[in-house]
Amino acid sequence: MMRLFAVLVLFFPVPAAAQETIQRVPGQMQRPSVEVPRGETPPGPVDEAFAAFQQGRYLTAFHLATARAEQGDRAAMTLLGELYFHGLGIVRDYARAAEWYRLAAARGDRDAAFALAILTAEGSGVDRDPVAALALFEQAAAAGHVQAAYNAGLMYLEGVSGSPDPVAAAALFERAAEAGNADAMYALAQLARAGRGIDSDQAKATRLLVAAAEKGLIDAQVEAAIRLFRGEGTAPNEAEAVRLFRLAADRGHAIAQNRLARLLFVGRGAPRDPTEAAKWHMIARGAGLRDTYLDHELILLTRAEREEAERRMRAWLLRALE
Repeated sequence: MMRLFAVLVLFFPVPAAAQETIQRVPGQMQRPSVEVPRGETPPGPVDEAFAAFQQGRYLTAFHLATARAEQGDRAAMTLLGELYFHGLGIVRDYARAAEWYRLAAARGDRDAAFALAILTAEGSGVDRDPVAALALFEQAAAAGHVQAAYNAGLMYLEGVSGSPDPVAAAALFERAAEAGNADAMYALAQLARAGRGIDSDQAKATRLLVAAAEKGLIDAQVEAAIRLFRGEGTAPNEAEAVRLFRLAADRGHAIAQNRLARLLFVGRGAPRDPTEAAKWHMIARGAGLRDTYLDHELILLTRAEREEAERRMRAWLLRALE
């Protein structure tokens, strides 16, 4: 009877916080990285500026890029925008960054259009103008910029240009997801799950969440694990659910820690391991996720099991602080 109860609680009396799905749509815009993409960089003198940039010789890169930008080189203009945007070798100046990005974007540089869209969306160095930012993201996306497609999708979901447009958002997320963007995979999965902007497709939602999980997106790891365990949009796979829960738990996700503890206490998807289960429960509880069922399981541990669980918990916490 106790064993039956332990199996049932996996599906029903889960703490409220652990019942929540993450659903990060709309999400957070992706921003330019410090590394300048070089796909559009022509051969010749501008390569010297990019080489200096990659080597951390930012002031040299600034002087070399300035000379090339004055001759109309759009890649050099984008590089100058990056130097001003990040404050590398020179004082950070969003207004000057925007000037260079605008010149490069007008000449068709997709990275410049993307960066200028970020500044315009945030009102950094230029007047805040979400509609203009969306147009710039779409310009960059049309030229193949993956992050721009994702950001434009978010803005359509938020209704920046009027009413929310999940159909346009889904199309942009699809494009970015096909190019391997994990956040876009996650966003598109949420739309497919809800049938918003695209037809409801639970199998597609699960496939996308699993793909995003494999790319390391922690929220996707948790949601994919839940769907795999329940068999939502796919055949149940408890072992794979445990693997994904473990990945997210080890990265500090309290819901994953709670779910993993429950599975390990009853031996679902992995051999029963009450000591390891207790470790994860105590870690999740320390993060504020309470669970009376798991508290009861702690009481049933032997003294040796409890002490070992506490030792493992301390070791994990120390490693997490490193």
